Amino acid sequence: MAYEIGRKNVVDTTEFGDYGLGLKLPIERGNRSYFDINYTTIEQAKSNLRNLLQTRKGERIIHSDFGTDLHKLMFEQINDENFSDRVFDSIDSAIKKWLPYIVIENIDVDLSPENIDRNRIDVTLEFKMGKTLETDTIQFTITG
Repeated sequence: MAYEIGRKNVVDTTEFGDYGLGLKLPIERGNRSYFDINYTTIEQAKSNLRNLLQTRKGERIIHSDFGTDLHKLMFEQINDENFSDRVFDSIDSAIKKWLPYIVIENIDVDLSPENIDRNRIDVTLEFKMGKTLETDTIQFTITG
């Protein structure tokens, strides 16, 4: 399947053997190599997205603007009606800057009382890659 990213078509192929596109996150020991590897563009995009969203701004020395402020939001008032909007804005601005080939379709922020009591937020993100019609999903948790 080909994905159009910017002006380039990226095609998932195995005609050159089992060459990987990048490391699968979280990093774990793989069967055939030292680490698990992504072999498709959508799986690599998911790893890139997870890496971006779970990195705190300022965590990377050279790219101090890489990441989100989601962890800072854990120390703000979670119960107000604008909290989901602040989560969306943090995710949206990071993706637009660092992963412009990803298009957000929907963000669901679970603000259930049991999550708030445990100082945790579960986020489900639906996205498309490039101009594809397929929607994919990642889920992640922010803890304070």
